[in-house]
Amino acid sequence: MAITAKRLQESMCLYEQEFGEIISEDDAREVASRLVELYQLLAAPLPSEVPRAGSPQTANQSARDHR
Repeated sequence: MAITAKRLQESMCLYEQEFGEIISEDDAREVASRLVELYQLLAAPLPSEVPRAGSPQTANQSARDHR
């Protein structure tokens, strides 16, 4: 996911306000990238919620997808 220049500048300002430190664009991009990765991990279904191949739930979903 690309982080826009505007969002990067906003992130740098927020970081400075919160922590009292000025960070470089590279550091801000790294922090923002890690935050996006964290949100993606948190938004992903738990392994126990992912249907396994061959399970009835997978078969039902496959049938619905082909309609």
